[in-house]
Parts: sequence; C-alpha cells; structure tokens
Amino acid sequence: MAVMSPISLARLQNCLKINYQHLEVRQKSSTLLLDLWGIGNQLGYLQKFGTFGSDAVIIQIGTHDLLQPTSTRDAVGSIYFPNQRPILAMQEAWTRYAWPRIAGKLKVNSPKSEIPAASIEPNQQFEENMQHLKEIVTLVRDQQTHVFVLFTPNRADLLPSYQVLVYKAEFFDRLSDWQVPVVDSHAVWSTEPTGTVETYFRDIVHLSETGNQAVADLLYRQLCSSKQLPAMIFHDCQCLLELDSGSLKLNIVSLM
Repeated sequence: MAVMSPISLARLQNCLKINYQHLEVRQKSSTLLLDLWGIGNQLGYLQKFGTFGSDAVIIQIGTHDLLQPTSTRDAVGSIYFPNQRPILAMQEAWTRYAWPRIAGKLKVNSPKSEIPAASIEPNQQFEENMQHLKEIVTLVRDQQTHVFVLFTPNRADLLPSYQVLVYKAEFFDRLSDWQVPVVDSHAVWSTEPTGTVETYFRDIVHLSETGNQAVADLLYRQLCSSKQLPAMIFHDCQCLLELDSGSLKLNIVSLM
C-alpha cells in the first residue's frame, strides 16, 4: 500500500486554488500507520477522529485494498513498523529497506510482509471490507459531508497490458448502489501510452511523483469539471468557490 504523497496533495491544491485565497486540502492520515492500513482501519480512524469538519472526503482505494485484511498492532515492532529509534541511519536503511528487497529476490530468510496475511477466504474478505466501506460512507454522510472514491490500480493491472480485475465490477456496483461517485484511474490510464503509464509507478504498487501528479490532475478534471464538489460554480473550467466562509476543506483518505 502506498501513501498518497504530498506531491499529489499539493498538485490538487494548486488545481483547486484558483481565484480564491482560503483553501485547505488535507490528507487525513497518520503517515506512520497508513502504509499498513486496510479499509477496516480507515473506518476505525474515522470513528475516532471524525472528518475534521471537511466539506468532502475522498477515499483512495487500490486494487489490493479490496482483499486486504484489517491490520492489527501485531506489526508494531517489526522492521516495517519499528517501535525503537535506530542507532544509525545506515542501520535503518539496511534493515528496513535494503535487506528486505535483497532477501525477497534471493528468497532467503525474507522478512514477513508488512501487509497482514489473510485468515479467511477472498470472497469473505471482500464482503467484510465492503461492509467496512459502507459504514465509512454512512459515517461521512451523517456529518453532512460529501464522499467520493478514487480507485487506483497496481502496476500489473496496466503493464504490460490492461487487466480485467476480478472484484472491480462488483466493487463499482456497490458504489453505484450507495450512490458514491468514483474516479477510476485504472480505466483512464489504460488509454494512455505504455511509456507514460510506466512513469506513474515507482514499484509494483506505489506511485511515483509523476503518478501522484497524474492522480491530482485526474481528480481536478473529474470532480471540478463535472461540478461534483460542493458549493462551487465553474467558469472557463476554473473553480470559483462560493461558500459563506470563503473556504473549502477537502480531506483525502488514502488507502493505497
């Protein structure tokens, strides 16, 4: 899972911050824990901290998130989520980043994955995650807040060729039933040149700086241009804010 980087957030903020001065785009996350989070963990976070008075919440969900179990605190203390400071920066670079990759390629004493192992069947895990997502949607809407989903693919979903994803259609059917608008970067990027799509990923899951910029541009085009963000009017494809407070708060819940 990848954190939606500050590059993407800054890019989205720049796209939105046209002709008005008071705009706040915040990533509602704890960077320390977000890499491990599943949909169930996002639900727990929202239940504890709420939406921070946002006008809109965007839930970023990747292909792998559809079947990812809810993470527990069992991972704390592992190489991926250490609970002690390293003595040296080089020590952390080796034990946390270099060695796991080398061991994985050599298939010798490879550290356990940072993503928790599934304990139930895929179909059951999918249903459990959809229940968590439904609760998120209900929670957000109960606070009179607009909710959207950003769907992002893994690298293998597009490269070397476009892949039809097993659970995507059913996932989108649920979103349609709940009347949750979705921004589908998987579909949009499938129409772009392979060489361009290759620049969007820095590994099999995580987006590069270019990929994050592409996500921000896509959010702007589909949410602003389609007039789906609340209390806005649009002239010449530019967002003009019309809120009594003169400001918009947009929280991005990143699962990828």
